[in-house]
Amino acid sequence: MKRFIAPIIILILATVGYFVAQELLSYRTASFTFDQSVESISIHSGEDSDEAMPSLKTLTPDDSSIRLKEGAYYYVPSGDGVSNVQIPFVVAGDIALTVKPDYSTDKLGELATTELGAVQGALLQKYPRVIDGFEVNNLALFERGEWAGIILTPVGMDTSNPEGYYRAILHKVNSQWQVVGAPRIVLTIDNTPTVSRELLTSVNELSLR
Repeated sequence: MKRFIAPIIILILATVGYFVAQELLSYRTASFTFDQSVESISIHSGEDSDEAMPSLKTLTPDDSSIRLKEGAYYYVPSGDGVSNVQIPFVVAGDIALTVKPDYSTDKLGELATTELGAVQGALLQKYPRVIDGFEVNNLALFERGEWAGIILTPVGMDTSNPEGYYRAILHKVNSQWQVVGAPRIVLTIDNTPTVSRELLTSVNELSLR
């Protein structure tokens, strides 16, 4: 009887060992490098969605890696002036990610106030002969404040009966604002091909003030 029991035990142990090894081998290391504006991130399993999943772990610049099974995850950054949006990532092997989220809506709004003069200066330099007839009705910054979307309206335009106004995009390069493409009634991927579709949509959705 003992002769039959020993092989069975060995088989069971080998099977268990195999599955344990497979489980351990399915885990990968995800390492994160933090932008100085980010204080921490919470790691969540699954696709990013409106329904938040429980946090698996909170990482900080001093504890910035985690072992995860292969699959889909997202993280939520926290910090002064950063956007707390869900940022998806996929683990298919060991990965290294940089955490540099967009600025929050509040911070972008504050920056827009301080950048208005510089944006107007860039427009004047680009269109010195015609810009005097227009004014910046609305200005919004995007991402980390390096992209600007504006609405240009004729000076004195009645906003209750608007006509003849344009939208434009500027990009801040080496601390200088540059007009991208030309002002348009509607910005499209055809007339402004160097700008992402997402940003074009956001600027087209700006409202008159």
